[in-house]
Amino acid sequence: MTAALAGILLVLAVQAGAAEAPGPAEAAACMLNGRSIPHGGAVTVYPAPVAAVDAACIPEGRSCANGRLTGTATFDTCFARQRFISATYVPPSSKQGVHDFRLDDPAEIQDARYAAFRRMGLGYKEYNLFWRGLETEAVPSSADPVACPAGSFMVPASEAERAAWGFHRFRCFSEAQVALFDRQIARDAASGMQSGAVLWAAPERYRDPACLGSPFGGVTLKDGCVPRDDAMDDFEDYVAFVANRYSGRGGHGKISHLIVWNEAASAVFFDYSPVVATRGRPGPEDEARWLAKYADLVARAHDAVQRNSAGIMLYASTDLHWSPPRIGPADPAHIGSRTLVDGLWRHLGTRVSWSVAVHPYGNLDRAPAPGTYSFLNLDLVVEHQKAKLQALGLPTTSLEHPQAYLIASEQGWPQSIGIERQARFLCQAHALALQAPTLLAQAHNYFQSVEAQEGVGGRSNQGAFYGLIPYAAPIDLSTVDRYPTGAAYLATAPAEWGRSGANACCRQAGVGCRIPAGTAPVYRWRLGDAHLYARDLAEGPKAGMAFEGTAFTLFTAGGEDRAPLYRCRGGRFLSRDASCEGQAADGDRIGYVHPSARPGLVPLHRPFDAASGEHRITLGYVPEP
Repeated sequence: MTAALAGILLVLAVQAGAAEAPGPAEAAACMLNGRSIPHGGAVTVYPAPVAAVDAACIPEGRSCANGRLTGTATFDTCFARQRFISATYVPPSSKQGVHDFRLDDPAEIQDARYAAFRRMGLGYKEYNLFWRGLETEAVPSSADPVACPAGSFMVPASEAERAAWGFHRFRCFSEAQVALFDRQIARDAASGMQSGAVLWAAPERYRDPACLGSPFGGVTLKDGCVPRDDAMDDFEDYVAFVANRYSGRGGHGKISHLIVWNEAASAVFFDYSPVVATRGRPGPEDEARWLAKYADLVARAHDAVQRNSAGIMLYASTDLHWSPPRIGPADPAHIGSRTLVDGLWRHLGTRVSWSVAVHPYGNLDRAPAPGTYSFLNLDLVVEHQKAKLQALGLPTTSLEHPQAYLIASEQGWPQSIGIERQARFLCQAHALALQAPTLLAQAHNYFQSVEAQEGVGGRSNQGAFYGLIPYAAPIDLSTVDRYPTGAAYLATAPAEWGRSGANACCRQAGVGCRIPAGTAPVYRWRLGDAHLYARDLAEGPKAGMAFEGTAFTLFTAGGEDRAPLYRCRGGRFLSRDASCEGQAADGDRIGYVHPSARPGLVPLHRPFDAASGEHRITLGYVPEP
């Protein structure tokens, strides 16, 4: 019995041992970039985070087999650089925009302001993204990683990131400033607005200590002092950071419009002293150095963007002085915006994607002064650019060669003209922007005043001088519609513009009225007893005539028993006769009308005023008894 029991115990012991003994090991998972990939699983990665220009990102599939990954690629994402950084750009939903300087209000205030922006249907929001505000002055840039003080962080974050994105050096950026713009650009994206940034204002360490600066608003402005020639790599890194962080890839939103420096034809804002004499009329050698320096800034900005983002419009910054203005020998120099643009054609041509930022300040009741531009004659810039492209045999409206595209990145009308007139000009500017196909967006300078209007020192603070929404308006914009300019902004929303006869722009400025599908507005101006009719809103002011609003609408296409209507005598006379009833014709078919009454249409009458010899077009006419 004892032996038998022992045997049983032995068998049981063997059986127990068999249940606990290790069998075939379970296959191990693989690790890549901090995540686990199970045995038999697969992942798609890339051999590099950035592909060469015009090259595709080529994915590599890697599979896990018992703890080992096939292949060698390690990057989760890849960015394909483009030769033409603008080629994939998509215009905003609305051309209307703002340059709003309220950036650091509490979140609940920002929420309310953005709700108002959405009511206005804004498509664009712009910022001064000052270089001096981003980079920490305390730590010089270095070819080696740097120790950043509290409140700042190193850019790029590592040697691998430096190599991948093409940074030249390491530097420290302000955490608070970057976080501020992170919030704003992300809010823009969430609200359906495109973001734009003016890239200028070098930190003091990168400026020439002998840069003169210029008097501006009671101070000596040195934000215009350009980076020294030995600091151009630092400028390029600043642009690279902005393009990379706001590329749309990292959750911080996207900046789609980058404007290189500010009003670069003027020594007030583009100061290359002491290399260039910046007082009085510059000589040929100084002008050549000026143009070469700006072309280098634009080219380096383009290279930085090309390495880090895509679908971007990059602009040269001009001002309203297309021709050089008259200046005294002690005044800040100005070479003229056309000279600036022509310098870019000589230095850059079409090898980089550049467009033009315009600043169309100016009264919309009268023609611009000779040699200047406003919203009324932006074709001065567009046609100049188109002629350059045509001479090269290139299309004039291709986003691969976007030189004929514009952004109205800054403009405004002083509060001294009165808020009613500011509102009217805001409406007219929007109407003019809509009839300019290659004008992508507009951002009126200083959406809301930032201090008491026209207060002490108001002229030294453009926010007080140019603000469209008064300082007195609540910063949450809850009552913005009570102000003429606020009502005008609301009227330019796509949901209102051209869809309602009750919006503020239609009622007060005669533009933006309800326009049925397939029709276009015909505007009317008056000078004495003479009237002018045109579809171009800029035509009347150029003729020195007073605007009277939208006269009527016409069909834009023929068919359905429609007859053409012609402009005669420079738009002073309209006729269905192509020969203008024997009067001088412009050869301009303005639109189409039905020759007989139709349901839903309003008859046009052309009574003759014997006293003035003028024919007027009216929507209602009661003949004298």
